Amino acid sequence: MNEITFIYFEGCPEAKNVRVALLNAGVFDFKVVIQDQLLKGDPLKKFSSPSVLKGQELIYGIRTDGDIASCTFDFINFVDETSLVKRFKELNDSTLPEVNRSLTSIIGSGLASLIVLKCPACIPGIVAFLSAIGLGFIITPTVLKSVLVSMLLITLSGLLYSYSKSHRIIYPLILGAIFSIGLYIGRFHYFGSINYVITYGAVAGLIMTSLWDLKLKSQKKCSACA
Repeated sequence: MNEITFIYFEGCPEAKNVRVALLNAGVFDFKVVIQDQLLKGDPLKKFSSPSVLKGQELIYGIRTDGDIASCTFDFINFVDETSLVKRFKELNDSTLPEVNRSLTSIIGSGLASLIVLKCPACIPGIVAFLSAIGLGFIITPTVLKSVLVSMLLITLSGLLYSYSKSHRIIYPLILGAIFSIGLYIGRFHYFGSINYVITYGAVAGLIMTSLWDLKLKSQKKCSACA
């Protein structure tokens, strides 16, 4: 979990400025650690004040050798407040755990498959229940089509993220687009008995492509740690 931690000691003149930069960057969910309240030998005492961590990665600040409080002087990487806010905005974009990003395509393809293979309008009990509570409108073909398209877009966005930010192999994204189009066509366009082949083939292909993408991303991460 890449928790954001803001570290400082009381009376630090720059602590307020860095906190404001975090907030201006849209980073609101972060842990605050006051070094004065830490026990001697605590590893978080070995950072200059103020410092910002993402998990174990030092985003802003300096690592020190002892428990003596020291002030941050990091103008080499961040020459002004604008550059600091820009860096913190990137930090804000990456607060979602990588595993969740990796599973985006699998979740999207799984939900799309459920919509196609287990259409709510085909189950009378669900239709009656939704109608009784005033949600009968969601079983119309138009709404189902919109939901399916949304799920397919979620799947493709996950594949695109993996390609651009991780393994840089474009084949899963291409296959994902092909299977997504096939799933849409097989569900909403009639070609006779071949519809079943197109639909079920696209469902299987989309799920397998998402799993392949996850495997590629895991391999890339492991090689990066070697």
